Amino acid sequence: MVYFVSNGITRDSPVYLTPDNEYDEGTQSMEDSETESSLEEDDGSTGGLGNIEEVDEKDDSSNDASEYETEVSETVTIKNKITITMDFTEEVEKVVKSLKRNEDTVKKEKIEEQKKFLHKLFVRRETRQQINAEQQTDFNQKSVDLFINPNETEAPKPEEPVTKKKALYSEENTALFSDLEKYAISVDKVTSSTFTFADLMEELFIGQLTDLEKVRILFHWITSQDLNAIEFEDDIPEDTPLFYLRAIKQEKGTYPALFLRLCGAAGLHAKTIKGYVKGVGYHPDHKFGGPDETLYGSWNGVLIDGQWRLIDTHWGSRHIIEDDDLEIKDWNTKYRYEEHYFLTDPDQLISTHFPDDVEWQLLRKPVTLQQFNDSVRHWPIFYKLQMKLKSHDSGVVLTDEYGFVRILIEPSKFARTDAKFKAILKTRDRKKEIDRVPLNQYILQYSESQYEVFEIYIPTPGKYQIRIQALSKKFSENSFTCMSEYQINCSDKKMSNDQSLSAVPPFPNSSSYYGPGKEVSQLNMTAVSHKGPVVQCDENGEAKAVLQLPKGKVCLKFTQSLFSVFNDKDGMKSFSVHTIFERNKRNVVVFRVRAPTYGNYCLMLYQKTISDAEDNKPLNHFCSYLVVSQKQKKGENALPFPDIGADQLGKCLPNYDTVGLSILSHSPKNDDLIQEACIDADSTGQCFISFSHQEPLSFSSDLLSAASLPNMKNNVLIETTGQETVFRIKIPASNPKLAPVVLMVYAARSNGSIPGVYKMLINCSKVTRADESSLTPKNRTWGINLQGFKMGLHFRGFQHAEPEICSHFKFERWMTSLPVCSYKGGNDVKVCIGLSQPMVLQIDLIPLGNEAKNSPCDKLTSVQQSDSTSATFVLRVPYKGWFSVNIFGRKKSDDTGSLPCLGQLLITASQPSRCTTPFPV
Repeated sequence: MVYFVSNGITRDSPVYLTPDNEYDEGTQSMEDSETESSLEEDDGSTGGLGNIEEVDEKDDSSNDASEYETEVSETVTIKNKITITMDFTEEVEKVVKSLKRNEDTVKKEKIEEQKKFLHKLFVRRETRQQINAEQQTDFNQKSVDLFINPNETEAPKPEEPVTKKKALYSEENTALFSDLEKYAISVDKVTSSTFTFADLMEELFIGQLTDLEKVRILFHWITSQDLNAIEFEDDIPEDTPLFYLRAIKQEKGTYPALFLRLCGAAGLHAKTIKGYVKGVGYHPDHKFGGPDETLYGSWNGVLIDGQWRLIDTHWGSRHIIEDDDLEIKDWNTKYRYEEHYFLTDPDQLISTHFPDDVEWQLLRKPVTLQQFNDSVRHWPIFYKLQMKLKSHDSGVVLTDEYGFVRILIEPSKFARTDAKFKAILKTRDRKKEIDRVPLNQYILQYSESQYEVFEIYIPTPGKYQIRIQALSKKFSENSFTCMSEYQINCSDKKMSNDQSLSAVPPFPNSSSYYGPGKEVSQLNMTAVSHKGPVVQCDENGEAKAVLQLPKGKVCLKFTQSLFSVFNDKDGMKSFSVHTIFERNKRNVVVFRVRAPTYGNYCLMLYQKTISDAEDNKPLNHFCSYLVVSQKQKKGENALPFPDIGADQLGKCLPNYDTVGLSILSHSPKNDDLIQEACIDADSTGQCFISFSHQEPLSFSSDLLSAASLPNMKNNVLIETTGQETVFRIKIPASNPKLAPVVLMVYAARSNGSIPGVYKMLINCSKVTRADESSLTPKNRTWGINLQGFKMGLHFRGFQHAEPEICSHFKFERWMTSLPVCSYKGGNDVKVCIGLSQPMVLQIDLIPLGNEAKNSPCDKLTSVQQSDSTSATFVLRVPYKGWFSVNIFGRKKSDDTGSLPCLGQLLITASQPSRCTTPFPV
């Protein structure tokens, strides 16, 4: 171990880099003095231990401690100072022997732990000696006034420290702090009444530490003492650690008195500071200095390397657990360490501590008592997250004439990614509800630009308390902690027009935060339709919110729930759906809602990553929107979306991609709407959607209504050509105008089990002339079937009849070969079929529906032409109505005799043929 001895100014403390990139140098006073014995009268400063000072060493704990078991001897010279070199091993053994006051009671494990701790200290000391010798510091530079002459008995007057607390937390000191903290906590709890302060100093190796290290280890020793876990004897000598701890437990002594006594034993200058504190029982409208003042306390100033620092071991050791159901005097105390109160920067501590002596604010520009009274109370997490106030600097704020106030705070860049925020609203006398409605439901919280916004709508005149809380991944213990506190005064309140505000409380209790926040950003999503917290519904109670997804393939799965003001448990899933699709080469997700009735709702959005491993994991909440329906008629109830199983519209993946579908056309035309898997039925209740596919598929469908109606699948007409398939829908008049309908499309490459591939929402709000007629008498797919396609058949179209879809919608070229035609009478109908091989074919004309008559139709069909590439049949329609043209056939080379059905065509006849005479046999 190396010591420097000097008759004048000495240098033994670590060199710290200031924010101005200048070196800040200092020493400590080592004069012996006696500490006051009184536990309450503790405003004196403490003395030191003499003129010998240690040289700090840089952290080099990465080297193995065994390297220092050998003899270390090195001479270091600073100017003409005397250098004393001692053998490292000899010094370690000397200290260890001093610990063996009673070999029978000291455990070997404890000795080994102390050895390891000493190794780390000595390694740092030796490294720092070399650094200090190389720097050859000029002691005449401007910062020399921070040094204290060890021959002086008084500490310097209190002044604002040159450096902030952050400057002390160099990489070297942070590593050393960790060692000090662990060792301080590992020291045996004080249980013996004969254990003195001198014993404690020896136990903590105070003689081997710098000023900063001494204060750090003393702070951690004090804050690690759980007074609820210590059993105190009745007879304890006065000037002992146990006596001071018992006095604190009995509320006869204070933490600052104990810290002052410890500093005296450690040779540190310290001071007890008394003044006003914003502690338990404080309200923002409290005016300090009254005759019955109870919010009064004490803390400490301590001199470290020539600079006065502030420290509160009381608030750093424990805190009160507030309970609104108990009186303040009955609140419990919890012992928990708080780093903020170790060497707190003066401009931060002044938020809660106002000293009687103004110079102990340690501020160049002192704060007045009026400013202290008016200022906002902050908790440590406010400073740890580097927050700023933007709207209200005073702790008491007034509402406008409608009982409204808007509070803004500005998180740091770090806090925006690390922390979450929320607010708790109560009356000043700690009531949480008014008229059975939780007051938190009168807060609308959201992010706006770089601010966190809290909109408070006070329900009735009075005084209220709002506490803004934070949850930090770095600084919190998985729970929200208080950050800042305001009092809101509402002297009078006028009734506001509902339409004048974007939202009128109370709000749903299912979420405390609205709008796309940091979770949306962390998922690389972007709000497209609503960057704010509120989504307004139209007069039908309908609304949608759109988010843009990350680039590339969709790898997220979504769901959502809608919650009302008084339903915060199960939600109303049937009143919301979502769709994922591509728009402008980027995937987006659209969330649609239907407000059940006039009022406020919370739309909560959830997501998880799509993967086999995570498929059974729950989805995570990532965003909430406040859905406001103010245009909807009061008392008018909207119907939910149909029950479609999963709540996603559009493509059913992976089935949709497996069968190779893509949307071909739709009507009424609305390209933006169809991307969202939604279409508006026209005034007659009709619409269609068509798909293209590269190979023949087997199709079916369902048509589901939100109203209490059976499956309307007979109102869906399906036509396929083998490469195009169209679904034509006709909404019946029995479906309520505002009842949404969903078309369920099923498809597969073979018959049998056919999975869902697409879900389309049909909006019926424009339907005015619907009737009960249907498009087809049977729910089937019209056209050549899979077996017919395999044999090489394809339908080329009708002659003397037009595609039935063209009777209602504009003609498109792909409609030519659709298998359903509209026939208006006249010439015989010709059916043209293409072949890829010689076939034996037969067609039958079968009447369908209620208008079908018993008259035979088997002689009303005839073959006009047939070869190996095509066949043409003619048929005569005997009367108006629906007729099925059934196609039977087999390969010519197949002589089994049976003719399976290879397809079905549909004729909708409004008039019979001109000639209805049967063809000759």
